[in-house]
Amino acid sequence: MLAAIVTAGVIASSVYRESFSFSSYDSTVYEVDHVYDGDTLTIFVPNSDGQKTKQRVRLLGIDTAELKTAECPYEHELALEQRDLLRSLVGPRVSIEEHGKDRYGRILGVVFDENGTNLNQIMLSEGKARRYDGGYREGWCS
Repeated sequence: MLAAIVTAGVIASSVYRESFSFSSYDSTVYEVDHVYDGDTLTIFVPNSDGQKTKQRVRLLGIDTAELKTAECPYEHELALEQRDLLRSLVGPRVSIEEHGKDRYGRILGVVFDENGTNLNQIMLSEGKARRYDGGYREGWCS
C-alpha cells in the first residue's frame, strides 16, 4: 500500500510540473508522427539497427473524450476539440518523461514541447482534459 501511495505521489508531482529543459531533465526526445486524440500521440522510436518504429504514447494523469467510440454527439465534438488542441501544442519533436506502459502497450508519459512546456498540464489548464489516475473513468455524456 505504501509503495502505491509513493508511486502515485511521484507520478502526480511529475505530471503537474510546469516545465523542464530538454537538456537538463532525464527524459527522451522523440520525433512526432501524429496526434491520435486528446490524450494519445504516436512517436518514432529508433531501434538498435537504426530503423524507426512507431509507438503510441498515453499522456499520463489526464483523460479526454473518446474520438472513435463516442457515446453521444457532444462527446465526439469534444474529442475533436481536444485532439485539435493537442495537435496545436505538439511540435515536430517532444520530450517524454516515461512512467512505464499501460495494458495496451502504450508508453505512459508526461509530454513536453521543445520549449519545455508540460503539455499534460496545458490540456488540464485549458479545460480540455480531466485528471485521471487510472481508475474509474467518468463518462462525457449526460
